[in-house]
Amino acid sequence: MLQKFISKKEKKNKKKITLNNSVKIKILIIAVTVISCALFSFLNYRTSILDTSVKTYNVGYLWTEPTLIADYNYSVYKSQIQYRAEIQNARDSVSPIFILDQYAEINLAERIKSIADDLLHRRDSILKLYATSAKITAFYNQNEATQAREIAKMTNQLIPFVQNIYKNGYINQSLDKFSVNDIFTVRLIPNLEYYISKSIVYDKQRYSIRLQQFCSNVFNSETSSLITEIIFNVSQPNLVFSEELTSQAMKSAEQSVRKTVGIVHKGDVIIASGERLTEENILKIKSYKSANIAREKSSIDYSILNIVGNIGHSAIHYSILLLFLAIIRKKIWKVNFHIFLLSLPLVLVSFMGWLTFQIQIINPDAPIEYLIIIPAFSMFLAIVFDSRTAFYATVSMSLILAGVKGNDYFLGLTMLFTGTIAAYAVRDIQDRRQMFASIIFIFIGFVLSIFTIELERGFDFSVVMPQLFLALINAITAPVITFALLLVINRYSKTITTNLKLREYLETEHPLLIELREKAPGTFEHTRTVAQLSELAAKSIGANAILIKVGAMFHDIGKIDTPEYFTENKEQYKDIATHTELTPAKSAAIIKNHITNGIKRALDANLPETVIDFIPQHHGTTLVKHFYNVALNNAKDTGDEVDIDDFKHIGPIPQSKETTILMLCDAAEAISKSVSDMQQFIFIFEATIEERIKDGQFDASAISLQEMKKIKEVIFNEIKGKIHTRAQYAAVKEQP
Repeated sequence: MLQKFISKKEKKNKKKITLNNSVKIKILIIAVTVISCALFSFLNYRTSILDTSVKTYNVGYLWTEPTLIADYNYSVYKSQIQYRAEIQNARDSVSPIFILDQYAEINLAERIKSIADDLLHRRDSILKLYATSAKITAFYNQNEATQAREIAKMTNQLIPFVQNIYKNGYINQSLDKFSVNDIFTVRLIPNLEYYISKSIVYDKQRYSIRLQQFCSNVFNSETSSLITEIIFNVSQPNLVFSEELTSQAMKSAEQSVRKTVGIVHKGDVIIASGERLTEENILKIKSYKSANIAREKSSIDYSILNIVGNIGHSAIHYSILLLFLAIIRKKIWKVNFHIFLLSLPLVLVSFMGWLTFQIQIINPDAPIEYLIIIPAFSMFLAIVFDSRTAFYATVSMSLILAGVKGNDYFLGLTMLFTGTIAAYAVRDIQDRRQMFASIIFIFIGFVLSIFTIELERGFDFSVVMPQLFLALINAITAPVITFALLLVINRYSKTITTNLKLREYLETEHPLLIELREKAPGTFEHTRTVAQLSELAAKSIGANAILIKVGAMFHDIGKIDTPEYFTENKEQYKDIATHTELTPAKSAAIIKNHITNGIKRALDANLPETVIDFIPQHHGTTLVKHFYNVALNNAKDTGDEVDIDDFKHIGPIPQSKETTILMLCDAAEAISKSVSDMQQFIFIFEATIEERIKDGQFDASAISLQEMKKIKEVIFNEIKGKIHTRAQYAAVKEQP
């Protein structure tokens, strides 16, 4: 529509409209959505088959499929989680292996004797290799008797002390490195080893502390600091950690762990129909499916068939939404951006289903699927479109999620129920604060679903609590996420304007409306009356009352440029000659120009496209009838030809129920001011409607006769008591 007006903004709009209406783009969006959802589903399916730890079956659920009987002998494999845990336990059970250096203790004793001799004979050059000059000097500042006594203690007491340390073991690694081990293995020769407790072994830190304590107790302060530094520096660990031997021992321990827990023989019942799932029969089922894949002649062919199946599966779920849009919500279906906005949550939900699936391979007991934000998406779509559309989107999202999560019916049911509650919780939202009230409703939905399902499985409080905790987080974050998405949409989208955004135009005085009130007060009062009437009419048939009220307030802003040419402003401009000095064609052009001027003003003010639509569509392609009749009368005298197109509004005809309601209410308000009684009003208004039906003005609005009847009833009830005299025109007139 807006591409009719030549401006940069209008050219951009034309490009957007082309993309929004392109069948190829629509097909591309649908294809990408289906393939993306199918891909995530296929990846999870392959993982669930090849990895028996994946939680595609839940303990406590009933096996609803036919009784499963083994067609051949096969091994029952442990889950990958269990197997990896046993591997880790096997590794942890291996004691770190150390090689005993039998000469370290002997060498240290000899070094202590040598150092004692160096101290006795003042060999400073050697001593400075192990201690600072200050400490050496402090020792020699003592008298000779004291020095001799302290040196004697080195051989009498220090050597037995370090021998005891080395007997327990002094390792070359930090004890913190072996946090999971309490026992160390000491290898003497290849086939001879013994075990020692970690608690008695010394590393450098523990040895340093123990040595310092000993020296402080045995030696005086001057000697203690010197001996501690020298002995710590010359001491070498007698237990050397062997990375190679330890790794070999761990590898051997890993190889000793069995991958299987048993065998199922041909003809054995794997699980009976109606039997409750247990850890044991879940392993049997998954191992059987893994065996089936291994027995397939061509795994590639099987994968291709599985991909095709997943595409069909996703397409069926997606088609529930698409059929609803194509048949019931044709206005949404026509706009590709709307299709994209409804399809994107499906892809994101599929991705989140895949992601939680992968996380649960590592931690299968974490119910993180309850963090998937379907309630937030449902709320968002309900506010952007409507609750019914959001419901169908929620159905598709929930079914796709259930498929991606390995046909998890209970998760799909929970998200469907909770998402539906979320969508209807914001059905009649008036302001953003109401979104946060939905937290309670969403959480109640989760609680009812979780409790019901767990009661069926056999209630386990330890299972329910984590689920409820994560569900609460989901409920709390849902309005926050919704609010963030709405900010993005309201800021960057011109084709979508939410009711929350529209309400802002009603709560604040827009500069255009202020200017309209100042320059065209009669028109301003007209728009207010029409807005009130249109809002009531919209509510009577379930149309968007907020949208139509805002559209009605701005539908005549084009009259700001030439207010004196419109009769509702004649009181303010009564001294200005207007149509009396113009030709009928010129007068009609001025009347028609309030449409083009209004659109240009609306574009400059960045009004939403859904609001701008009301400006041209409230007149459609109707005639400026009064001046057309005058032109015809003048032509009888002059013989000039009258081109009817010169007197037609540019259109288009109303494209929605809302713009149709505005056309009717605008005409009703104009007629009400030109008649003297209700009977006359009804006669003229009914004739106007009949004329516009014949003219095809309502053909694109999809408004029904029943809805038209309700609208007329509202208009008749409101017009009563408001009829007053207005300048008379020829029969069947519409005041522009």
